[in-house]
Amino acid sequence: MRKPVGQYLLSENESNPVWKDLVDAFEMCTMDIVSSSRKKYEQEECALIQKAVELHGGKAVIKCIFETIQGNCSWELFWLARAGVMEVESHLIALLDSDDEDELTSAVLGLLYFDNDKAWYLLHQLINGEHQVNLTQSPSWYFQEDLELISNPKAKKYLAMVLNT
Repeated sequence: MRKPVGQYLLSENESNPVWKDLVDAFEMCTMDIVSSSRKKYEQEECALIQKAVELHGGKAVIKCIFETIQGNCSWELFWLARAGVMEVESHLIALLDSDDEDELTSAVLGLLYFDNDKAWYLLHQLINGEHQVNLTQSPSWYFQEDLELISNPKAKKYLAMVLNT
C-alpha cells in the first residue's frame, strides 16, 4: 500500500499537466510516511490534491492516475478520498471485492472518509479476523491513524476495537 519516497519523481509523466500537478502531492504523502509527525502534513497534502482536482477535474485526475501508475494504484485513490474527491468513490467500491491486502485496506480506508456502510462492515471483519483476506500486520498498523482523523462516531468505536487487538 505505501509507496517508496521518490517513486513519483521516477514515474513522472512530463507530457501530462495533470500528473505534474499531482507529483508534489503524492511525493509529500510518501515523505510524510517516514516522518515522525505525519499528521501535520495532512492538510497540505490534501490541499495539493484538491488544487489539482480544481484545475483539471476529478475524472481527469483519476484517469491520469490510472494511465501513469503501473499496477496497483489503490493507495493514490485512497489519498484522493482522504482529500474529499467524491469522484473516486466508485473506483474504491470496485476494490472492496479484491483479495489483495493492499487494495482492500486502501479501499476500505478511503471509503470510511465517505461513511460508506460496506466499508465499515469490512473494517469490522478485518479487525476481528473474519474476512477472507488476512492482515499481515496488526489492525492498528493499517487503521489507527485514519480512524483518529475521521470525525465520525463510528470511527471512535472502531478505533477502540483496533487499540484493543
